[in-house]
Amino acid sequence: MRVFDIRDPFQPKEVAHFVPPPPEKMVDPRPNRPRVIQYNDCYVAPDGLMYVTDVNAGLTILQYKG
Repeated sequence: MRVFDIRDPFQPKEVAHFVPPPPEKMVDPRPNRPRVIQYNDCYVAPDGLMYVTDVNAGLTILQYKG
């Protein structure tokens, strides 16, 4: 997950990032798939909480404190 400050759309700045640990188990049925998180969706609530989903790891909730 990467978070950017886009107040200046001509010079976006990365202000945060999050690299999750590998999932404990794989739901992906394809053989020899790497154990990595692949976020599918991200919803940022008005209170700043970020809800991200992954097929293998489920739901992760993040909070940006900037």
